[in-house]
Amino acid sequence: MEFSTLMASIERRLSLIRENIAKYKAYPGEVTIVAVSKSATMDEILALLCIGERNLAENRNHQFLSRKKMLRAIAHGCIGEIEDSLKGDNASPEAIAFYRKAGSPEPVWHFIGQLHHSHANKVVGECSLIHSVHSKSLAERISRVALQKGIVQDILLETNLSGEKQKQGFSPDELMGCIGEISALKGINVKGLMTMAPFTEDTSVQYSVFKELKELSTELSGKGYLLPYLSMGMSNDYIEALKAGATHLRIGTALFRDV
Repeated sequence: MEFSTLMASIERRLSLIRENIAKYKAYPGEVTIVAVSKSATMDEILALLCIGERNLAENRNHQFLSRKKMLRAIAHGCIGEIEDSLKGDNASPEAIAFYRKAGSPEPVWHFIGQLHHSHANKVVGECSLIHSVHSKSLAERISRVALQKGIVQDILLETNLSGEKQKQGFSPDELMGCIGEISALKGINVKGLMTMAPFTEDTSVQYSVFKELKELSTELSGKGYLLPYLSMGMSNDYIEALKAGATHLRIGTALFRDV
């Protein structure tokens, strides 16, 4: 597929998502589309950046750091210096040419996957926002690393509202019990909450989980904790997330699948 055709395909998909945002949000600009690029090719990522969509997310720290390094190499014309282990994720010459002609726009990186304590040093300071802080101990670890690096890392607190045992995250009671201690940690800035609905086609179930996160955020705001970001909604359920008040949508399949 020619790169211009790939760009047009992704732009059509992006336009549909934006149209849906406009249906359910009075101020569409308040919603950030976070493109989940874990299964996307490098050409697809460059196409998205050329279109003007800047927010990218990865859920594995190795791929996140590798792709960040690759994009920097492409932007600065030093692709030949990238290690052989990264070259399998390379972009086509046509995509690279388009990207450089567009001014090599820098992505805004998000980390959305499970972050192990031992990997925090690799991720903290390398992304704009960590969506998946699921425990007080992880928040404390991120705080220590951020202080060592002399930065402030924006984070979201992952909340498990579906009660699914396979999912991580604070229960509402746990969050209420430790939000004060976490918010007081230096080196981090708690920007909001994140959750995932059960994987189901039942929109009422999806909406109820997202609505609960919105209500939890409102309750915490009443206690003095300002949490403006609500990261909720993926390709299969972002409409219900929008209805409930999402500010950040994590979209992968709806942008990149079978383009």
